[in-house]
Amino acid sequence: MKTFLNDLRNELIHNKVNMEEIEDIINDHREMIEEAIRQGLTEEQIPLRFGDPKTLAKELADNAKTNDASEERRHGEQEDTDELTLWKTLTPDQDSLKIFINTISEDYRVQASSDDKIRIYYEGKGNIDHYTASCEHGEFKFEAPKFRGGLIFMRKSDDLDFVFEIPKNVNITESKFVNLSGDLSIKNIKTENFQVNTTSGDVMIESCELGQAKWNTVSGDLSVKNVTLNDLSSSQVSGDLDMEHADINGDVHMNTVSGDLNFKDVKAKKVEFSSVSGDVDGSEFYPEVIRFKSVNGDLSISNKTKTSIHLEKVSTLSGTVDVN
Repeated sequence: MKTFLNDLRNELIHNKVNMEEIEDIINDHREMIEEAIRQGLTEEQIPLRFGDPKTLAKELADNAKTNDASEERRHGEQEDTDELTLWKTLTPDQDSLKIFINTISEDYRVQASSDDKIRIYYEGKGNIDHYTASCEHGEFKFEAPKFRGGLIFMRKSDDLDFVFEIPKNVNITESKFVNLSGDLSIKNIKTENFQVNTTSGDVMIESCELGQAKWNTVSGDLSVKNVTLNDLSSSQVSGDLDMEHADINGDVHMNTVSGDLNFKDVKAKKVEFSSVSGDVDGSEFYPEVIRFKSVNGDLSISNKTKTSIHLEKVSTLSGTVDVN
């Protein structure tokens, strides 16, 4: 046993596994081997039962690298707030929280905080006193300046950009983000219900658990990466959607007028597409069922792993369908 564990340790070092993981692996194998010896395994049979140390070390090293990559994917890089101005620090008054952020043309980022506080940072030349923020009765609300006489009374040059930090351990039951023309980024947030409405700004969603999700975009692009969802309802007028590394546990309903929908490394149950001229393109895209209706948009799916994708209902006037 000692020889096997020493050889395994040396091979793990050779494969550049970090020392903390090596000690865990050696301790685990020591316990398993000791138990196997108590059940009658001989020293000579150890490599037959547990594998050649060189091969075993390579497999364990590859698995460790995969886990590290998966962990990195789950946590998106957050916005650095060192150069921003802290405006407000709020404390949720309940164990659950609803989030409502309503802006006009400001760019803003939403990300996880390191403690139980909500923090609002900003930068820019606008007047921060025009904005309102509150957290009471389990609801966090932030609003940009309202309309005056039916017209927006702030100029674009007066806009501020914001970063919102939300406690990562609070139970977010609902989150709704509205923005007319600014860009929006959401990272490392877990919520039961998720909604985004934008007119012309781009949206990026990364490393989030979104629960029941719904978004409506007009002319802005949407990037979704490293997410899990239950059900999804998506409506886009002209912007493109790029979704990468996503697990969708329920049904998906997507409507696009002219924007393209691109999927890479995405799993889903039943997916229903409705398109006027936008194309749907999938690579390592594995829905169980697809419904596709279009005027002249194309449907193209190309996967390395061949699995059965059931085309339940497909209709198109001039587009092409290629699923393999």
